[in-house]
Amino acid sequence: MRFLKELFARYSWQTWWLTAFFFLVPWQTHYLFTSTMIGAIASPFGDASLYVTEVFLWVGVLASLMRKQDRPEFASSSKKPLLFAALVFVAATLSLMVSTKLALSAAMLFHLASALAVFVMLLSKRVEWRPVLAGFGFGLIVPALLGVWQVIANGSPASTIFGLAARDANNLGDAVILKNGVRELRAYGSFSHPNIFAGYLAVGVLCLRTLLIRIQQGNYRRILLACMLVLTVLLVFTGSRSAMLGLLLGIGLVAFVTYYKNTVRARVLVVPIALVVIGSALFLTFMMPNLLASIRGGGALEDNSVSERVAQYVDYPTVMTRGVGELLVGSGLGTYTTYLSEAAPGRDGWSYQPIHSIPLLVLSEIGLLGLIAVLLWASSIDKINFARFPNYDALMAFAMGNVVLVILFFDHYIWSSYSGLILIALVMALTVRMGEK
Repeated sequence: MRFLKELFARYSWQTWWLTAFFFLVPWQTHYLFTSTMIGAIASPFGDASLYVTEVFLWVGVLASLMRKQDRPEFASSSKKPLLFAALVFVAATLSLMVSTKLALSAAMLFHLASALAVFVMLLSKRVEWRPVLAGFGFGLIVPALLGVWQVIANGSPASTIFGLAARDANNLGDAVILKNGVRELRAYGSFSHPNIFAGYLAVGVLCLRTLLIRIQQGNYRRILLACMLVLTVLLVFTGSRSAMLGLLLGIGLVAFVTYYKNTVRARVLVVPIALVVIGSALFLTFMMPNLLASIRGGGALEDNSVSERVAQYVDYPTVMTRGVGELLVGSGLGTYTTYLSEAAPGRDGWSYQPIHSIPLLVLSEIGLLGLIAVLLWASSIDKINFARFPNYDALMAFAMGNVVLVILFFDHYIWSSYSGLILIALVMALTVRMGEK
């Protein structure tokens, strides 16, 4: 008990509150307000929900603002990221004013506000980021064990309390891989899709790796290494190529900067290297799909996956042809899929999905002004991070950023879901904080 008292006394209550939040955030328990029919089915991309962890988050935010001594305090280096984050929210709010799917856009705007609240609170000097890393990493252990069960049993039951949907490899709506013609369920964990789970796992591995270098006692190191091994194995079981590529790219670039003697030149080279790797992966995905299909078993499923992504780029101009005004401010958060179903009716409902490219999705939903604000926000944070090379903590934050960077070009959940928004808020805030003096 004495140890626990000393541990909790070491950090502010805001630190422990955010640590608890990230420990709980993998669990998707939520209240569904309304659901929009997309392609004659109830699609998750038409849901307007409030998550239990969001309520927990905002209780802490409000408690922090009530007393002057608890209000956030920021370092001077955080000013530009905070300013551009506010511009992103303003741009998203402007898009709400033109949205014809008001309930859906309002729900997504609230999720974005929650993510930006996480970003702001993590930037506060009252919050120590290392316990938050531990909360995030260890919070994925139980979902990972659930993922092991899903892979072994080829399914899992539903639970309203824990926000779990029933999974079954024989269900045509669930994500699977094919091995010798047999459908095997990809690991979902506690998330709504294996790709989201994979993004969390990849960042979680790096969070625990960051903590490992500061742990000297053998027992604690063994626990951390065991947890990292579990998360890495489950990352493979998710079958998410984007998260695996992002983790490998991040680790590779960190090794490059660490061992390349000219740090100044390394800063210049990491961006072109990352873009070449991502560009090559995009080329292989669309032009040489058979080469990558073997990672998830190949066959008709992989052929369909590639053809669907190609079709999304073909459909994109159709969704965007709604006038100059909407090009500037967008059509509203969360509306891309509903507009796609209206522009190209008659397809199977499951085929209507957000485009798997965050820059294009952002341009569609919050317009050119919003995309510029997002780019300014990201570039201001990267500038801070690059200036701290080769600091170990800064490099680990850089690795996390590469996970997100790859996902930006291969998936949509970073922008289209509450879980994705929280993940990117965490990574961007850590990129500002890690490595600071």
